[in-house]
Amino acid sequence: LGSPPPLAAHGRALEATVQLRAPLAVLSAANRNPADANCAVELYFQMGPATDKLAAALFLLEHIMFEPLFDALRTKQQLGYSVGCSARNTMQTLGFVISIVSATHAPLALEAAASAFLADFVASLEAMTASEFSRHVEAAVANRLQESRSIHEEAMRLFAEVESRQYVFDRADREAAALRATEQQPLAVWAREALLGA
Repeated sequence: LGSPPPLAAHGRALEATVQLRAPLAVLSAANRNPADANCAVELYFQMGPATDKLAAALFLLEHIMFEPLFDALRTKQQLGYSVGCSARNTMQTLGFVISIVSATHAPLALEAAASAFLADFVASLEAMTASEFSRHVEAAVANRLQESRSIHEEAMRLFAEVESRQYVFDRADREAAALRATEQQPLAVWAREALLGA
């Protein structure tokens, strides 16, 4: 049978991201099942093109925020059965997301609670002691440099570099170095601007 000819450039699928223009964009969709009380809210903050410094800042932000977010919104306020946050890389455009899934609260209430949490979180980041911040940085570095747990995990990490055509096979080391160089006050100022628009 032989090899098929390569697909012409005009016939290849185009994958791209779009820079969000508005500081706030809301997309809502009605539940297809009106008897289903579940709803989900995802607050997505598009940060910009991928760099080691930005990836490190988002990784550290996720590391510091995850537990207090879960504690405040899931455990104490009992807003939803799934609450979390994470850094997101969409075709080399980095962002940060807070997600809440609930069967008991309306989307607007979830969004308001997440926004209030963010204001408190940024204030706590600004007031954090240097030693506490340093412990977070070192724990985030250790997490970032964690060895692959299986050959499959290692292959997926390497293949992701090939698939994205980035070929940054030492990404974890580079981002760990950027994590170690992250300073508390610039991170807090950036978080206030990026997450609160202030």
